Amino acid sequence: MNSMPMKVFLVVTTISLIISLLFFMYSMPCTYQERLDGKCKYDRKNGIHNGKAMYSSTLKRIKELNKELFSQVPHKFLKEYKNPCWYNNSDHFICLPYFYIVGFPKCGTTDIWDKITQHPHVVETKFKEYQWWARRYERRGRPPSETMMGGDKYQPSSLDWYTSSIGESTFKTIHDINRDINNDINHDIMIDMNHDKNHDMNHDINYDIKHDINHEGRDIHPAIFGDASMTTGWYLPPSWLSDFEIDGELVATTADLIYALTPSAKIIFMLRDPIERLYSGYIFSRRGSQQKSAEDFHNLVEKVVKCLHQCMKVHNTRYCAYHTNICQNASTNIVDTIQTGMYVIFLRDWFKVFPRDQLHVILLDHWHDHPMRTLNAVYKFLQLDMIEDNKKKILNRTVKNARSSKDRIDLGDMLPVTRDILDNFYLPFNNDLMDFVHIHGGISN
Repeated sequence: MNSMPMKVFLVVTTISLIISLLFFMYSMPCTYQERLDGKCKYDRKNGIHNGKAMYSSTLKRIKELNKELFSQVPHKFLKEYKNPCWYNNSDHFICLPYFYIVGFPKCGTTDIWDKITQHPHVVETKFKEYQWWARRYERRGRPPSETMMGGDKYQPSSLDWYTSSIGESTFKTIHDINRDINNDINHDIMIDMNHDKNHDMNHDINYDIKHDINHEGRDIHPAIFGDASMTTGWYLPPSWLSDFEIDGELVATTADLIYALTPSAKIIFMLRDPIERLYSGYIFSRRGSQQKSAEDFHNLVEKVVKCLHQCMKVHNTRYCAYHTNICQNASTNIVDTIQTGMYVIFLRDWFKVFPRDQLHVILLDHWHDHPMRTLNAVYKFLQLDMIEDNKKKILNRTVKNARSSKDRIDLGDMLPVTRDILDNFYLPFNNDLMDFVHIHGGISN
């Protein structure tokens, strides 16, 4: 009597599992390394046939249009440093960031940056943001200018400008800090950056919890530094779009460039309810202004959302997310602020390029509700030793760049009709984001 329902249950369960597996396979984009290794003949998610050839042509184009970078950044880095470091032709010690916080604005990145840089093995650079990776393209051809550290002048799109802005003091600290092997740190890391014969720009990272000595017997310097420029994750200037859009399809982003130069880089995203982030950004941008109001915010939102809907009738969604100049007739400066909240568009491009264990996503709500757990996860992701005695002290530091509650009280909440417009606009992106993160992982908690 009961056998028939059981058979039906088993059949339905089996079909559900098969559908889930097919959905998983369809939704999983190939990374560039998988394409390079020939393991991805057809990337269903990105509609790419022969992934190896596609990757090779993209990489070739990136190198051709960024010759000055690839002529200066070596194929191999010094093995005793976590950051990608080398000696240039003038015998100067230079490094690029070990990690990047690439987004998003008004999502708590300044606060998490402050807490990360309090770790004794993280060198706090003078500036959190250099806005170089995403904006260097639009700075080409400009006359030499002072670096952010002042003094020396370099062409602002050049690698010299970026590394000089980071500062020799940062590189000196990275170079000089050596670990005492006999200390009592909990977790030690060994890094081996092997040159892949099949890809002259690839480095593999192998972590081994033993001690800080690489395969050649040299100490690994524990110090690292990063870059937390908010434009890196989502902004592409018109000149980049012009160079890397082929037949209306964007073939490369900043993620591709960073991966091609430093494939071991670690990438951190912070996300927040895009509607709250947008309103917070509006209040921040209008601080001290007498013109800010819920009505003004509504008018701006209405214009931009209408413009973006019109764009998506003509172009694909990704095109409308990256082209920040499409709504110039809307006479508003919050176009890119609304586009930035289309998080899943940008995350897909980074997950498509970097291995999943080099990407970490933090939700602002998690950071507020579970700061210790979230900080532990970030330290683990960055392969930093757990400094138990310091963590409570670090977390007790003042929250950085928090919006004054007085600003919100003075302005009041956004109008309900504005929230409805934004709810409807962001809903499909938020749903896609949850599906994407569920499949790919990489999110805190």
